[in-house]
This record gives sequence, structure tokens and C-alpha cells, in this order.
Amino acid sequence: MGRIWFFRAVFCITSSMILMNSGCNEPNSTTSVPTQSRPKTPPPEIKFEETNLDFGKLGPKSLAKKEIKFQNSGPGVLIITDIIQCCGLSASVDKEQYEPNETGILKIQLQVPGVIGTFEKELKVHSNDPVNPKIIIKVTAEVMQKVLWEPENIKLFLDEENAACPKLTIKCIDGQEFAITGIRSTGNCITGDYNPTIKKTEHIINLKVDMEKLPEQMNGEINVLMNHPEGTIATVFFKVVQKYETKPSLLTFRNLIENEHRKETIQILSNYNEDFEIESTSSKNNTVKMIDYKKIENGYEMIIEIIPPLDLEDKTRVIDTFYINIKDEKQLALECYEYYKK
Repeated sequence: MGRIWFFRAVFCITSSMILMNSGCNEPNSTTSVPTQSRPKTPPPEIKFEETNLDFGKLGPKSLAKKEIKFQNSGPGVLIITDIIQCCGLSASVDKEQYEPNETGILKIQLQVPGVIGTFEKELKVHSNDPVNPKIIIKVTAEVMQKVLWEPENIKLFLDEENAACPKLTIKCIDGQEFAITGIRSTGNCITGDYNPTIKKTEHIINLKVDMEKLPEQMNGEINVLMNHPEGTIATVFFKVVQKYETKPSLLTFRNLIENEHRKETIQILSNYNEDFEIESTSSKNNTVKMIDYKKIENGYEMIIEIIPPLDLEDKTRVIDTFYINIKDEKQLALECYEYYKK
């Protein structure tokens, strides 16, 4: 009886060990360990009140500012990752992250260009909104003069009092009073009286020309500075009628042939109906020579000859300057462009 219980005990223990080992070594166990799934982050949603922003009518080179509201309409946190700006147009937000239903403000600043016409630019707002990661804000404006002046171009004469310079009228079209704060000109040859403490909607300025400096500045501009909020400078271009000129003012010769001489007729005229005398002529590169000249009304008619240079070689273009020396006056310079057949 004791042996029977002993063998039964051994059998039970052995069977249990076999079952335990067979369970651990089973290659295709169907038992699975449950895993926890990660919760998805709720998405944000950015919404702007408007995406087409019109600044309206603005003066050139002025500074304008506007704001656009936006809201995070999604259940997740909105993050503004970047704002792509462009020349003359900048934008910013007060912070980067916005909670659900929180509103924000996009502050836009426009540096208006000096060119009259329609202004069109774009801003790109990037965020973590999975549906609309990039919002384009279109910005437009009409650039127009808020301050006008007359004349815009003036012609000055060396033989008249104050060079026959007209008065300059500057006025605004928006009713805002402003003051003249400064007057500058090329070579400081033109000035004018003004009072920077006086503000009004229209100013009439008596310009004063320095007749000694003027011959040194045959072309230039007058800049009148002012403190109008949408117009800070008025530019007037001036041109001095020179005493003498050549017609044409530039010579171009095409299809020239090596060793071939070509003749041309030019005029040297006085713009002030004064008699003058041609003293001599010369050529910088010795390709232009005077053949003859005769007196005509207000000047001379001259025949010149184009002489190809000896060292032409592979050159196809020669630039020369023909000088005309007027007695007791400055010389005239006539540019000559010569194009040769290869």
C-alpha cells in the first residue's frame, strides 16, 4: 500500500513538470498581452476674420498699420509656427500658443512704396492646424499722392533774372495742415524762404537761384521737405538751358567699313541768340575731323568726317568724343559711336 502511494506521488510530480515545460516552450501561444493605445491629440483649427486686407488709399512712402483677429476654433492647442513676410510688409502676433476658443490678433505694418499705383503683397501664416497649415493673407493698397505740387519740372535760363524760376505751389488734397521743414537742391544752387512753424494746407514758395552756382549744375532736382503724415518730400526736377548745343546731341554710325571715310553734317547753335566764334575742334581718339563749316542763323553748320582708326584689327565698335572749342566759352563735347563691319 505504501509503494502504491509513493508511485502515485512520483507520477503526479512528473506529470506536472512535463506540463509546465511544455507550456513555456510552445512556439505558437495564443495568449496575448493587452496593450494600452495612446490617446490622439485633439487638433486645433485656425480661423481668420478676413484674409483679404485692403489698406485703401495711402500716400507714397507713408507707414500704415492694421490688425486682423483670428480664433482657435478647434479642441487642441494652436501653435503659430512661422509668419512669412515680404519686402515692405511685416506682421507679428503677441504669442505663439492659443488655447481652444482663444482669440489672437495679427498685427500688420505696411511701409508704402514711393511708386504711384496699386500695391499687392502676401503674408503667409503657418500653424499646426492639420487642415490649414498655411493661411495666405492678401494685402492691397492704392498708392496715391496726398500732397501735390506745381510745377513738377522747371526750365531755367542763364540770361534771365533768377533764371526765370517760377514759384512753387505745394498743397494737400486731404485737408491736413502741414509745414515746410527744409529745402535742398543739387549743388545747393536753389533755395527758398519758409517757416517751419507755420502749418497750412497750401504753401507758395519763392525759389531763389544762385546764378553763379547754376552753370555748374545744368541738371538736378529740388527737394522740399514737409511734415505731412502721408507726404514728406516734394521733388521738382530742373534743367538749365545751356548757352550752346549741338544737333544732333549724339552721333551713331553703323555698318562702317575699314578704310572708308564717312561724312556727316552737324549744327552748333546758340540758345540765347548770341553771336559766337568757333575757335578750334579736336577728337579724343582721332577718328573725327572737321572738314568745313559755315555761318547759319543762331550758329554754325559743320561738316565732319569719320576716319577709321589704323589699329582697328578685330574691333567692331569705337567710341570717340568730338570737341568744339568756342571762343571765351567752355567747349562742347559730342559723343560719337562707330560700328564697323567685321
